Amino acid sequence: MSIKLDDKFNERVVTMAKTIKENMEFDTTSGIGSEKEGAKLYEKCLPEDLTIETINKVSDHNANFIAAGSLAFGEMVVDHMKKDKKMDSASATIKMSGGNKVEYSVDRQKQYVNRIPGSPNNGETINKYGVVTTHYTVKGGHNSGALKEARKTIEEYAAEALGKL
Repeated sequence: MSIKLDDKFNERVVTMAKTIKENMEFDTTSGIGSEKEGAKLYEKCLPEDLTIETINKVSDHNANFIAAGSLAFGEMVVDHMKKDKKMDSASATIKMSGGNKVEYSVDRQKQYVNRIPGSPNNGETINKYGVVTTHYTVKGGHNSGALKEARKTIEEYAAEALGKL
């Protein structure tokens, strides 16, 4: 890598960054990057003691956990809304591993306009009740830790390479 990494990153981040860069393609006309065909980058960057099968099991568990939370919290809220006509929405947050979290919101009612082409009800307003919305937040997606340093490093690199704007 042409970026000076100094002591900002642990060895795993540096090794994975090199592997990712070697297995990425970048179309300079469209500005779109992608992993090379068959690269399996995520799997390639796993530590030796962690298999893709384990990752897939965790991913399946998380999907099921999030769905279960939607069912449980949704039922609790709807049961309460039957008694409390003034409550229009409710929300909850459940902590998951590594600082990750899932957030739920339940709305008493929402209106949508049907925008499905070819549908016999296209353009009609649809009323739905007990609308559950979920948001799964991964801590690495926040501006903290190694990600914060990576963003800062790229900004400094770009300021030097592209000139200050």
